[in-house]
Amino acid sequence: MLQYSNSLAKFGGVSVELYSKSVRRTLTLSVLLTLFAGGVVSQVPDDVHEKCKDARDYVGCIQVLTGATVSKEEAEIEEIKNLKKALALLPSRLENTSLRDFSMAIQPFTDALASARAVIEAGSDYSLEDKTKILTLTNPSLRLSASIDIFRSTWRSGIDHDVAASPSVIGHKFISCFTYDFYIDGFNSMYESNVLNYQHIFARAFDAGCYLNNESGRPMYREYEGQMLYYIIDASKEILKAGSFPTYPFPYESLDKIKADYIEHIQIETRDDIAKYKKLHELENNPWVESEDLNNFSKRDFRRAINIINKFISTRAINNNAIVCVGCISDKGPKLNAIIAAKENIHKFYNYDFATAVKNGNRFNIDKIFVLSIFSNSLGEELINTIHGNKKNNLKEARELFISTLAFDIENCLACYDSGRPNASFNAIYVQRNVAHKKLKKIDNLLSASNSQPP
Repeated sequence: MLQYSNSLAKFGGVSVELYSKSVRRTLTLSVLLTLFAGGVVSQVPDDVHEKCKDARDYVGCIQVLTGATVSKEEAEIEEIKNLKKALALLPSRLENTSLRDFSMAIQPFTDALASARAVIEAGSDYSLEDKTKILTLTNPSLRLSASIDIFRSTWRSGIDHDVAASPSVIGHKFISCFTYDFYIDGFNSMYESNVLNYQHIFARAFDAGCYLNNESGRPMYREYEGQMLYYIIDASKEILKAGSFPTYPFPYESLDKIKADYIEHIQIETRDDIAKYKKLHELENNPWVESEDLNNFSKRDFRRAINIINKFISTRAINNNAIVCVGCISDKGPKLNAIIAAKENIHKFYNYDFATAVKNGNRFNIDKIFVLSIFSNSLGEELINTIHGNKKNNLKEARELFISTLAFDIENCLACYDSGRPNASFNAIYVQRNVAHKKLKKIDNLLSASNSQPP
């Protein structure tokens, strides 16, 4: 647990000092009269006061000599009572306010906390024991106050984005993930736990474009406000109940550490997955085998092959080859002649020596594994889509292509690492691997359904 005494927590322009000082005090008669007001003892006799005024436990001395008792509630320090009352009211005040009235809504808590802090900081006549009691409640309350400030700033930011952000697509707004990192990290550090998650950690890990939108494109940045409010209310209840800030199962970690751990996990996971599909590739005698055997080709041969493939995988317009618009009612997939031409030229790329291609004058600086992953996945998908030829054979051929994509050794991709760290090229190949996994699962389901049908 972090020590908040003798430390300074900052958020934006707000500074919160959390500290304790060792001081002594002797209860004055006026304080005791206030303490006992409305209780069993309405006043302290002068003779009793004289006997007890120098006693270390003034209240206990009076109770012994007068026979009176003071309940825990009556004897509780005024600043603690006020702060507890404010904490009890805080959840409902936070849930029933607008940003405009926010300061007014939390004013009782702010005032009670300021009053309790003043007792600690100023030269008051409270004893060290009482000041320790006050400090025990103010320390977690100060953390709560700092998290409330972050919540307010996040709320204001969300409203500003709603007004200012221009939607790239009607009804959608695209806000960079990094816009909210400051708020997330500040809130998590107050809670000493990663109670708030960083969205799209995959894109963040590879420093790719990251926006606070879900898969359908809908904005997500306003969700942080609700999450923060939940944890603030939870903390306020726990402080009131136990006098301490709650603890959470996930330890606090910086975004840099999260990204580094994620990349390490991805590398281990990918390495194991490649080993699995290499074995499967070999056991099934998969015909799609990468080599550097083909090196007696010209620049023209290379360009012609890539143009045919690009037309096949990119230009899905209605034409004589029947490579038609995806989603159109008439889409029946490519005809056999288009599939055969694509397979023939993609097979060449499996065997092309890319060093020879560059030597022949082809400006082709993309790694071979990335090229083959795209080509294999695209051909595999078209084999799934087409109604031409034998459906089961097409699915089996598509399956072989996706397995070959998953068997490529990404560690042989020199362009995929910067000083040993996976980069954007690694990310691009990883995306293609995910495509292959999804399509392979689809094919296995289709083949399983086909095999289960009666002849």
